[in-house]
Amino acid sequence: MIQMDPKWLLKKSFSSFVLLKIDFISDFLNLSTILRKYHRFFGFINDSGNLSAIRLFSTKIAQHHPAQAQ
Repeated sequence: MIQMDPKWLLKKSFSSFVLLKIDFISDFLNLSTILRKYHRFFGFINDSGNLSAIRLFSTKIAQHHPAQAQ
């Protein structure tokens, strides 16, 4: 059985990163820190993409961690 490499999955796409790590990351980092680190790690996200990323992260974090929604 072939094992999936987690690093490959993280690099694959924004959604893979969110789905695999949103619970872990949101427990330790705030939204802006996630976006800054993520933007550096995945250079293909441009300025206009940041608005979508912020909306997606805000929605996901609010769904998984209602207490963190502001």
